[in-house]
Parts: sequence; structure tokens; C-alpha cells
Amino acid sequence: MRLAEAVNLRACHIDSKPMQIRAVAGKGTKDRYTVLAPAMLIELRVHSKRHGCTDYLFPAKNGYRPMCEATGQ
Repeated sequence: MRLAEAVNLRACHIDSKPMQIRAVAGKGTKDRYTVLAPAMLIELRVHSKRHGCTDYLFPAKNGYRPMCEATGQ
């Protein structure tokens, strides 16, 4: 998964039944799917609960936008 796709990741993009992550508007502004490892699903759930994420999994400090890519690096 690319950095720009990761920082824009929302909870609704995680599909735990087929274990996939939907990367929206990635390279070439195309959507694509990538494999979600079971351990990563657990980590994302823990992260979401710990940080109180409601929309974006990696929000900016104000909570209304995704974090910028420079912060993610």
C-alpha cells in the first residue's frame, strides 16, 4: 500500500470478511484492493480504539481530515 493511500484510509475501506483493504483514488486516481493480513486487522482495530478514530484511521490533529503525507513519513 502506498503512503498516500494509507493516510487516506477510512474504516469503511476495511473489509474483514474477504480480508481486503480498498485503496480509493490511488495512483492514477484508480481504486484497487490489496490483501489484509489477519495480524494487521488486529493492529488496525487496536489503533482505532486507542486513538478514537471515527472516520479516518490516521486523522490529522483536528480529526476532520487525513494526516498529511509528510507526517506519515
